[in-house]
Amino acid sequence: MGAKGSGKSALGIVRKYHPNVMKVVEAKADMLIAVTAKDCKGARSKKPNACALAKACERNFDGAIISLSTAYLIKGDQAIRFHVPQAISRELVSFDRNHDFRPGEYKLKRPSKSFRLQPRGDRPLKPDRHKPHHATIKRRNHKTAGLRAL
Repeated sequence: MGAKGSGKSALGIVRKYHPNVMKVVEAKADMLIAVTAKDCKGARSKKPNACALAKACERNFDGAIISLSTAYLIKGDQAIRFHVPQAISRELVSFDRNHDFRPGEYKLKRPSKSFRLQPRGDRPLKPDRHKPHHATIKRRNHKTAGLRAL
């Protein structure tokens, strides 16, 4: 899957919904989004690019992709990446399950240093020569049912 723009990379996720996007950049500042009742009424559950918050973002951007932890706002051929705070995440869960998103002002956060994307060449190498191969532990991830997926 190493091709640029494919797989689970940020660019690959964005191109699934907006094929014309050429790069993903980190947000430099927080973004305040006003969600209206009209946005909530015309929105679709479990659709990252058609939820109430995405509809509200489309007033100022060419498109939006909103997941439970990351948001991408599209402007031309560029996607701006934001962190989705827990308060918005809870609203998204409520919306996906019950089609209930409360109108109001919501703040998308700029990614913290630990949440930022790193170019492949800048990632620190992890020495694995001391790690026994038989000690690999399989993690079991709990998947919450009835929610959006990218």
